[in-house]
Amino acid sequence: MKFQKIRSKTLSEIVAEGIEQSILEGKLLAGNKLPAERTLATQFDVSRPSVREAINKLQAKGLVRKVPGGGNYIADNTGASFSDPLLELISSNENAPFHILEMRFAIEGLSAYFAAARATRAQKENIRQKWAILNEAHSTKIKDIEAKADVEFHMAIAEASNNPVIVHLMRNLLNILQISIYSYFEEAGKGRREHLPAEHEEIMQHIANSNSTAAQKAMQTHIAGIEHRLANTRFEINQDPNELYRSDNLNKLV
Repeated sequence: MKFQKIRSKTLSEIVAEGIEQSILEGKLLAGNKLPAERTLATQFDVSRPSVREAINKLQAKGLVRKVPGGGNYIADNTGASFSDPLLELISSNENAPFHILEMRFAIEGLSAYFAAARATRAQKENIRQKWAILNEAHSTKIKDIEAKADVEFHMAIAEASNNPVIVHLMRNLLNILQISIYSYFEEAGKGRREHLPAEHEEIMQHIANSNSTAAQKAMQTHIAGIEHRLANTRFEINQDPNELYRSDNLNKLV
């Protein structure tokens, strides 16, 4: 039997993989400036040419962009894998809000579960701060402000899951998440939004208390409630029985 030779990684590959891991883990976000070559060389204990070569590899992959005279930055497209035409197609479908809620039910339920199990003290505090900002935003009744704060609250939970795949998926779906939340504020009347502060607080408290099962259920109940209230709002407008049939799809799974 002939075995394949094991190839040693070059120093530049090790540096590139280290930076890629930081992107996956959310330590480096789209638009963040990379430390100077000298700093990276010290951190990785390699030469500056090795760092330079690593950055060139990341640029070739589209993960890093170089600004002449301004340094190197994490590329903006690392958080948006959906092209604009596809995003427009998804968002223009009248059933899009319900399709997105079904996706969120699955991913964000797990996100809350793992956040409660794995979040650091700093991450729990970040969630609490985002919740406080969201609570204040609810009182403004201004849709743009509410939607932005809502997205940031849910993203803080995803980041606290400490699962790089969940974090990456949520960042890639950020535009769709914003569409989902804003469309709910746009369609639902005030009576359909009064439940949100209590639902968000319950999610936050279960994560703070490290109660994974309760956090997952609270998140999924929250999203199922949005589906139910949105379907009822549409039924009141167009009297289509299909809206009522759809209103309890996710509630059956909680």
